[in-house]
Amino acid sequence: MHNQIIISLILIIVCYILLQCFTIHILKNAKKVKSGPVLGEALEDFDVININQKRIKFSKLSNSQSKLILFVDMECTHCKSIIKSLNLFNKDVLKNIEFFTLNNKENLEQLKEKNINQNFYLLSEEDMLENLKVQLFPFYIEVDGNNIVQKKGYASNNTIIEYLV
Repeated sequence: MHNQIIISLILIIVCYILLQCFTIHILKNAKKVKSGPVLGEALEDFDVININQKRIKFSKLSNSQSKLILFVDMECTHCKSIIKSLNLFNKDVLKNIEFFTLNNKENLEQLKEKNINQNFYLLSEEDMLENLKVQLFPFYIEVDGNNIVQKKGYASNNTIIEYLV
């Protein structure tokens, strides 16, 4: 009888330890962002369209400095609050932040209505969803001067502030 109690206690302790290890593993991996391009890889040079419907290469937007790229959906409530917060910043401060949204008539009209014409570009659905693998909004990618992905994740109102600090 005494041996059965000891064996039962050992089994309970082993199960408890395994459960704790599994929980820690799940929590550590839950923070990994699966969307977006792979960290450490360079972004491909893709076509972007400015507000004036002029097609340019992404590499032409780049300079030798790091850059924050924010992907937004003009219908997304959280994205709208990020766009609205742009009015708080000086335009010179935002020069290394680029905003991208899907290239469709509705998004273009909304950008023109809001009189947004600096640092906003339109992307094809294929480039955004398949090539860059951005599937949730708002989403950010930070690239260095060589367009190598340094950080990525789901954007918040603080993303711009954290980047600028």
